[in-house]
Amino acid sequence: MSISEIVQAFEQIADRHKHINSFSFGESEDETIYGNDVYPRCFLELPFNVETNEKFKRYRIGMVISQLPESSSITDQQRIDIISECEDWASQIIFELKKNKAIQFSNPFSFSSLILINHTTDSSYGVRAEFEITVLNKSCDSTIFLSE
Repeated sequence: MSISEIVQAFEQIADRHKHINSFSFGESEDETIYGNDVYPRCFLELPFNVETNEKFKRYRIGMVISQLPESSSITDQQRIDIISECEDWASQIIFELKKNKAIQFSNPFSFSSLILINHTTDSSYGVRAEFEITVLNKSCDSTIFLSE
């Protein structure tokens, strides 16, 4: 499974999620916020660490789920509610992705990092989750590129 296929799997799940209204990916979420994004949104960071051996590739990936508050003045409780919703949605996306037999999560699966985000560019709030997934390393299959 390639990075492209991983992104497609996340995008398909985010598109089917009843609360997520947009999906994007890239190296940095801040660079993809243009002010016209539809919230709640799912942003998938391209893997920031890839370990490979002859059989597997292990990707460390970050995913951000963010939401805009209904008004510019927001209470601490409303901020906590938004963050809690985003955390639930992130967990739901990961749960759905775990059903994909081509992807293996580190066991036991857990977010290695779950942090609050607050984008000053658009006043959104949410969570960033980091996790590892392991896939078969088909690029090490010499029958694909070697001729006899």
